[in-house]
Amino acid sequence: MFLRLIRSFLRTVFYPVPSKANYKFVLKDWRPLFELKYASELLETKRFYHQLKTIEMVNLDGKKVLVIAPHPDDELFGCGGAIMKSELSEATIFYVTTPGDDEETKQLIKEEALEVSGELNAKAVFNVCDPGEISLEIDSLSELIQEKLPDIIFVPFILDDHDDHRRVNHLLSRLLSRLKINCEIWSYQIYSTLLCNVAVDISAVIEKKKTSMAVYKTVSGDRDWGHYIQGLNAMNSRFLKGENVKYVESFFVLPSNDYIKLCDIYFRNSPDKIYLKNYF
Repeated sequence: MFLRLIRSFLRTVFYPVPSKANYKFVLKDWRPLFELKYASELLETKRFYHQLKTIEMVNLDGKKVLVIAPHPDDELFGCGGAIMKSELSEATIFYVTTPGDDEETKQLIKEEALEVSGELNAKAVFNVCDPGEISLEIDSLSELIQEKLPDIIFVPFILDDHDDHRRVNHLLSRLLSRLKINCEIWSYQIYSTLLCNVAVDISAVIEKKKTSMAVYKTVSGDRDWGHYIQGLNAMNSRFLKGENVKYVESFFVLPSNDYIKLCDIYFRNSPDKIYLKNYF
């Protein structure tokens, strides 16, 4: 079984990209969900990089971008550097949930998110929803996608270790399959290792990213998330060559049609096998 899983991850499909040689995508034959424990172990070894070439993207200039953030701070942690170093045609951040035990706390978090989105030169759109309660039908997100027709949609990696991060992939894939919109899906990294086929060197903007991360005081919880993300970005520097490459954001990039196919395989399983404690 494990050998079949390894072969599954090492199968590749090539897609032409105008400004680069080729992306190298890994998908098509994901095993049933009970094998994801082994998939996670395989990802953590990083051994697949002997077969997978990571493509460096310098910037996203001229692109229309939509960032889906399950919680305020995900947008900055996962893809903030890539956005900061690019001159985008248009950028919008859709905050799916707002944490907080009371309305005062929620408002403070929204104000912090507004400040951060301003530093990213992005428009902030807030959905009325609590963490752990994300619906698979959010009309405002569907309408936003149809209105903006983004070139790139950022979303957390489908195997990221948070129920809300997985849930937004279910939501997005359902919307895209219905809307028939062609774009690129850039899965970003928060907690878990991902299949990094695209990397962005954010060394030049890491100080700006650190300053922005300090804005999020109300959602900081009991960890120094800024410290953690800097360490994660530093670790990702292994994917690009060069002594001056100090901090890197990593992404798993797919055309929307293939992203939908991957999600269809994943989410056909029962919720109790997908999520740890919510959405059963």
